[in-house]
Amino acid sequence: MYIKKYIRFNYTTYDLRRAQDTVGSRNQHDIMVLSGSEDDREQNPYWFGCVISIFTVKAFCVDPKRIGGSKPETLDVLYVRWFGQDEGQSEWGLHCGRMPRIGFLPATEPGAFGLVNPVDVIRRPYIEPAFAYGQTDELMGPSSIGRCSGDKDKDYLYYYVNM
Repeated sequence: MYIKKYIRFNYTTYDLRRAQDTVGSRNQHDIMVLSGSEDDREQNPYWFGCVISIFTVKAFCVDPKRIGGSKPETLDVLYVRWFGQDEGQSEWGLHCGRMPRIGFLPATEPGAFGLVNPVDVIRRPYIEPAFAYGQTDELMGPSSIGRCSGDKDKDYLYYYVNM
């Protein structure tokens, strides 16, 4: 296993052209994936995460149907800190002129961190801090791993997802 500095994703633009996003663990580190279940997709079709680390691992496929050994496969894995939807925001979207507001899940919550297969990443979204709501240190204690180095052990309370 080793750590990579960045990973690239191919995607189709809105005008049906091909493009590529680069995601690094220290800059341009937000990702967007489809939400898990059909019920979640009705409320919010996407989940957003902040990439903390990018790992490349060699793994063996364990399949009882295979006879003999299998060759190791090289896989990339993203270690992500998840954002959650702001439940206090009444509605958002183009019809009401508001961007979705999200915030980091508290580090004590199960599911605040997770592993993501890069194949599941749709693209890199444009997420900006909601400066008016200020910063907090209550979501996660001091950490040089779970945040960017310039954040001084604080997270913004909310972020906006540009549409």
